[in-house]
This record gives sequence, structure tokens and C-alpha cells, in this order.
Amino acid sequence: MKVTNSQVSLTTAMIEQLESDTGISLPDDYKSFLLKHNGGEPDPSMFETKDGKLESFVLHFLPITNMVEDNLLEEIEGITLACQIPANLIPIAITPADNRIVLSVGGDDLGNVYHWAWDEEFENHVASYDCMRLIANTFSEFLKMLH
Repeated sequence: MKVTNSQVSLTTAMIEQLESDTGISLPDDYKSFLLKHNGGEPDPSMFETKDGKLESFVLHFLPITNMVEDNLLEEIEGITLACQIPANLIPIAITPADNRIVLSVGGDDLGNVYHWAWDEEFENHVASYDCMRLIANTFSEFLKMLH
């Protein structure tokens, strides 16, 4: 897989700072991806959900930086910490429909990757898995399945 338009290189200390600031522990395979790419546009980028009901593609992965509009910290603060999705899920990528690819960072589904169709949520929704579709059981599996 090739990734273009990544942001500035990260250090382990920068990732640890994000984890400290948010109270979230990132899975090791996702940390490795951030250290290597720090966001960007993957090629290939297509994926399907495990139930086969949705096919989409990753527009771009979210970087750790405040230099761009769509970044990991702002997404975590604006979506996860704002209780729009369950507290164990964080947005890691954006699709062309402006939906999110989310990663479980805790609980029984630790490491799972989902497609969150936020545009299907009810106006006064409660953070739940109702509009989540499982893509992969790990971030590494997700990357391998991109085509």
C-alpha cells in the first residue's frame, strides 16, 4: 500500500502526548502506521464491510497535527469525547460521504475497525453501535484488505 500526502513525521513522544491528552491508549499496529505515515491518502483505498452491505473507500487517514483541518485530536475531541459515538471508539479516517472509519481502543472489541454512517444517526441519538458496520478485527487486517 502506498500513502501520499502524509503530514510531518511523528515521534513516539508525540503519540504518547496524544494518548495522555485524551486518556486513550492506541493499539500498537495503529501507532506503527502513524509513525510511518501520520495520516495521508492510501492507494489502494477501497474496502467492504464484513457483512458485505457497504463498499466505500478511505478518502484520507487523520494525522496527528493541528496544521490541517481534519486531524486526529480535533476528531477525538469533537466526536468521541463529545459522546457522539461510544467512548471506546475514535475516528481515524474519513470517507467521501464524510462518514468516519472508527477504531476501538478499549472494551471487548479492542482493535476492531468500523464504518460509522453518522448521517444515518437520528437527530437526538445516544452514542451506540447502531450505525456502525464492522470492517476488520484489527487495524492491520483493515490495511491488508484495502483494494
